[in-house]
Amino acid sequence: MLFRTCCHIRHNKKMATPPQEILVELTKQFNSSSHPQDAIEIAMEILQSTEIEDVNKFVEGVNPNLTMQFGMFGPFLQSTKELFLFGAAKVGHLDVMKNLVQMQGVDVNSPIVGSILYHMESFPSEAAASEGFVDCLKYLLERGADVNPSDARRPVPLWWAVQHGQLECVKLLLEHKADVNCAHAPLSFHNDSMLECVL
Repeated sequence: MLFRTCCHIRHNKKMATPPQEILVELTKQFNSSSHPQDAIEIAMEILQSTEIEDVNKFVEGVNPNLTMQFGMFGPFLQSTKELFLFGAAKVGHLDVMKNLVQMQGVDVNSPIVGSILYHMESFPSEAAASEGFVDCLKYLLERGADVNPSDARRPVPLWWAVQHGQLECVKLLLEHKADVNCAHAPLSFHNDSMLECVL
């Protein structure tokens, strides 16, 4: 697919404004997405752009809600802006996150069903924690992201931070009273530095 090809061209580096034809093609692919993972990957590809205007242009050009299918769940509607908030947290695009939350009213606790974190629901705080984007995680927590969600089926952000070895995110979550004993909290810590954070 084109968005995967674009990713190879960029060599994992941010590039200037994507060519207009690429934006047009990505818009078509995004609008026709039926699986959350595909939609998020396209969103993340757009988010590699250095200009927030590119992101805003893309969001304005796609459907506000996509009809998704995830296993036996669906069809259901998934907000495009919520998909982009999750994608921005996963790639560390803080400016886009601020725009979506403060200017467009997206809830920091908006769930993404069947995301690339591979469980039933994923949240922006988990994406930021797993990737080690401390500034993005801090922003989400300051805006009210759940540190200790009540849903026992849901891995907590602390779990994702530990599993991916993100020490600074572990420290930040513990500062915000993350519960190491709650459901899906880490059963073991990967190194002595993480263990010292908890003791």
